[in-house]
Amino acid sequence: MNISIPKNTAKRLALTSLIDVIFLLLLFFMLTSTFSRFSDIPFFPAGSGAGATTSQAPLFIKLNEDRLSLNGTTYNINQLATALLDLQNAETTILLLSVSDDVTAQRLVNVMTLIRPLDGFKLQIIH
Repeated sequence: MNISIPKNTAKRLALTSLIDVIFLLLLFFMLTSTFSRFSDIPFFPAGSGAGATTSQAPLFIKLNEDRLSLNGTTYNINQLATALLDLQNAETTILLLSVSDDVTAQRLVNVMTLIRPLDGFKLQIIH
């Protein structure tokens, strides 16, 4: 009696359907994800031109890697908003922000986002 043993023939795996499924998943996740818009931080770069037409002297903020000073007085970053509101007058106050070379971008953004909600301040960044 002859028993035939089938040979193991490896069938080739079709990748076309796998690629289609991956493409559909990618398309699904791209269409269902939400894209949030990051908030803008407005500032006015200092440059040449006509000077400011305000009778009030600008406030000067010097930002270093480990120090933050407002008009020569050192403050903690959490105390800056209170100090700015104490020095603000009724008219628009110009803030000059001097950034040293060792300041990280995150520290600069932290200070700018702290100043942003305060009304009546116009921020100018100088180097």
